[in-house]
Amino acid sequence: MKDLKRNTFRSLFLIIILFQFSCSDAPGIEFKKKNIHFGGLHRAVLDSGDYTGIHILQAYINEDSCSLGKLNANLYLAENIRTGDTLYIFDLCSKAPEFIKEDLQENFVIMHEKVKKDIPDSVCILVPQSFRIPLRSRFVFSVVTRLLD
Repeated sequence: MKDLKRNTFRSLFLIIILFQFSCSDAPGIEFKKKNIHFGGLHRAVLDSGDYTGIHILQAYINEDSCSLGKLNANLYLAENIRTGDTLYIFDLCSKAPEFIKEDLQENFVIMHEKVKKDIPDSVCILVPQSFRIPLRSRFVFSVVTRLLD
């Protein structure tokens, strides 16, 4: 019985050590700056009224300052709550709000008055190297607003 306990303990210890090594060697996600051009993409059709409700699926934060000829943007991959459409929301030249970094489980809105009408030819975002925006995807240039109870 002692041998069984000792062998079980050794096996568990070995499994834990191997697990730690395998997890520590796992490659991290490599982020890369990418220039996004808007040919082949479409402006999003937003809900009627003053705002469009969204659920943010993923936030890609790029807080580098904008400079002459180079626009940086935070990118929010979101879902229109009413229609279920996927939206790519570009927030130009601004620091991401703290609530975006805290919790993406709640719903947010795009205030229609804050949607930018004039769009640039391209923007720089910081995303995983494998990230792609499919052709004919819907985009909007706006800030994301949190609704308080």
